[in-house]
Amino acid sequence: VDDGSCVFCDAATEVFEDGECTCRPGFGDFGSGCVAEVPGCTNPDAGNFNSQANVDDGSCVFCDAATEVFEDGECTCRPGFGDFGSGCVAEVPGCTNPDAGNFNSQANVDDGSCV
Repeated sequence: VDDGSCVFCDAATEVFEDGECTCRPGFGDFGSGCVAEVPGCTNPDAGNFNSQANVDDGSCVFCDAATEVFEDGECTCRPGFGDFGSGCVAEVPGCTNPDAGNFNSQANVDDGSCV
C-alpha cells in the first residue's frame, strides 16, 4: 500500500541522501532542479563573460572600458592607445629622441620626424 511517503529521485542527476534528493557531484540546483554545472565567468560586466556558465570559477577578467578591449583571452589596448609600462595610455606621436632639435617630451610613439 502506497502511503505517499515514497521519494523518487532523478537517477541521472540526483542521489537520495539524508531523507531527500540532492544533486549529484557535478550538478547544481540553480532554481529549476539539478542541472550540469558549467564553470566560467558569470559576471556580464567582464570581458570574458560566459552566458552558459552557472558556476563562477573566478576567471573573470575586467578591462578598462575607456582604454582596453578583451581579445584573445586578455585585455589589450584599444587602437590609439599603447602600453608603455604603466597600462594603456593615449599614443602621442612625435620625435622621441632627446638629442633631436624637435624633441617632443610628450611623445611616446616615434613618428620618424626627428631632425
